[in-house]
Amino acid sequence: MDYAIELFFDHPTERIISSFFRKIARQKISPSMLHSQSLPHISLMVFNTNDIPSILEKLEAISSTTSCLDLYFHGLGTFNSNVLFLAPSTTDELLELHQKVYRAIKPYSDPIEPWYRPGLLTYHCTLGLNLSAKEMAKAFSLALSAKLPKKFQVNRISLVAIHDDQKPLWVEPLFTLPFKKRS
Repeated sequence: MDYAIELFFDHPTERIISSFFRKIARQKISPSMLHSQSLPHISLMVFNTNDIPSILEKLEAISSTTSCLDLYFHGLGTFNSNVLFLAPSTTDELLELHQKVYRAIKPYSDPIEPWYRPGLLTYHCTLGLNLSAKEMAKAFSLALSAKLPKKFQVNRISLVAIHDDQKPLWVEPLFTLPFKKRS
């Protein structure tokens, strides 16, 4: 089974993006994000491990010393012409957090794909998966007209299990830890 380390957003941002998930499902564009039961998030890495207790210990240490991050979504993007995403700003704070997490988790995981390494990852918040060209055009148009958040806060980090052996794919948060409030 694969696992992911994900960053979760403040509740207003989460509600707005979740409502977009419902909107593209209602319009029969893509129910993928609803079916996955995924909260809106930014993934830092996907990996395999047999040592969940060590991962939890490392993430607890990171969350207890990390303040919430203020970020901006600056645009829309696509991967492989079938994934639509919101692109967040890449700040020094986000890069530093990613480096901390990567260094802490790497010893407890199977080799991590190169595109999840700090400096190589395209940070993103997925809006739709497995979109055909026609669905991508519709979803992109809806996203452009939607009142998606510009400024947001990352306030939690989570380890999720990815159940891709079942259709549709779904994710299960195993534990979620809060970041420190900004002073």
